[in-house]
Amino acid sequence: MDNKKKNVPSEAIDMLQWILPTALLFLYIVITLYTVQASMRKNGEKLTEEKLTSYGQTVTEKMNTKVSEVGAVARTIAATLEGETFSGRADAETVEKYIGNISRLTEAGVVTEGYVIDGAGHAIDQHGDMLNLEGQEWYENLPEDSGHAGYIVSDIVPGEDGGYSFYIASPIHSTNGWVALNVTADFFRSIPSTTQYDAKTQYLFVASDGTVLSSVGPSAFESGTDLLGSEGVRPDGGQDVMDRVKSNFANKRSGNLKCNTETGEKCMIYMPVKQKDWYVVILATWSYVQKDIDNYCKPLTRVIVRLLVALAIFLILITSMNVIGKAVYNKRRKDLQDKAETDLLTGLLNKISTENHIKNYLENEGKDVQGMFFLLDIDNFKKINDTMGHAFGDEVLSTLGQDLSTEFRATDIVGRLGGDEFAVFLKDIRTDEIRDREAARVLDFFRNFKAGEYVKYSATASIGVSMYPKDGSSFEELYKAADQAVYQSKRHGKNRLTFYDRKFQDEAPDEDAGKR
Repeated sequence: MDNKKKNVPSEAIDMLQWILPTALLFLYIVITLYTVQASMRKNGEKLTEEKLTSYGQTVTEKMNTKVSEVGAVARTIAATLEGETFSGRADAETVEKYIGNISRLTEAGVVTEGYVIDGAGHAIDQHGDMLNLEGQEWYENLPEDSGHAGYIVSDIVPGEDGGYSFYIASPIHSTNGWVALNVTADFFRSIPSTTQYDAKTQYLFVASDGTVLSSVGPSAFESGTDLLGSEGVRPDGGQDVMDRVKSNFANKRSGNLKCNTETGEKCMIYMPVKQKDWYVVILATWSYVQKDIDNYCKPLTRVIVRLLVALAIFLILITSMNVIGKAVYNKRRKDLQDKAETDLLTGLLNKISTENHIKNYLENEGKDVQGMFFLLDIDNFKKINDTMGHAFGDEVLSTLGQDLSTEFRATDIVGRLGGDEFAVFLKDIRTDEIRDREAARVLDFFRNFKAGEYVKYSATASIGVSMYPKDGSSFEELYKAADQAVYQSKRHGKNRLTFYDRKFQDEAPDEDAGKR
């Protein structure tokens, strides 16, 4: 048991010599795969954002096209009115000339209202009614000299119903007048496809100050909401990110960010519309973005999972093979060690291993525990060899070794010190009662011991006993004390057990007492 303890560090070092490099290789591969996957996810996130941005650009182009189409209509109407004048309520023919095309546009739902305006601000609307537009902000902001502009898009105008609209005005150069068509901001609703991504994606038409002009999609922000205010989006990163977004809006720059809304986490993509300081905003659910990234990374993820499983199996196999190899090696080494430590004739520990086992025990877990050392010397063994032959003497020793190995606990130390001398060390003798009981058991063992297959020979022994630590604190001291007790057993007639007493040191051994 003590030798095993000493071998643990070296075995652990042997294991580390191959486990550590393998584990480091495994860790390196895992980190590399993780890095590749993280890079792949980053690329997937970038591609998803590019896909959303690309569709946002498609929406802005459709908005620009829609505005351009209305502007072309306004320009065409203005061209037909070059050189014409009007005043008061005109007759049916004149009304048709001025506003017939505008009336048909409003009936078709392309525009909500339209005007033909002279240079003094007098106008005739789609109904043929005359009105004065002076004082209306959108009209006042029209340039006095339109130059070569085909049409001009006004700023957003809030409506009485809470909605928003804007005017597309084309100049009538001959009269310094205008053809103005009013377009509601809700024209935006027909442009985005709500089936482009998941059903929860929201599309917003937003002014540069963050005011939502129109929207489409489930639970989208209502018109008039300040998208960049407290009731709008809340970007990850706090106020610093919000300030950057506001700056981008003010300077017609596009961008994207992760944010939270009342309906959950979103990926916000925003880009300016060419015509005015307007923005198209896409709010895609973060779950959609993650799902899209996962789909992009799925092939690589499968490969990584398979590689990790293969690496884990490889590591398990290598570990198992090493453990099995170590077990086989340790068993062989133990067998060789046992053979080296074993007395071939008796099967007990030999002299050197008996001493080593007792010394190791006394130096470690047995140093504070009382022990009992028996030294056994077979009586008249020389006579047995001389009268019955050395073969029978060996049979006596072999039988004694087998019987002693089964007589004591597996934790006790039993060995042959040489010739006909045997040693037994009993561990953990806690009381004098246990000491006396064990002494009686050993003495009784020899009273019943017989050897020989055909001739049953009753061999006896002279036994000396020393106690640890009372009679000695080392193997040498215990052996010396027990040997003196053996001498006393032989001196008083043999076939007996004697406990060591310090007075034995004053008695010189008889020269013939130790003869077998």
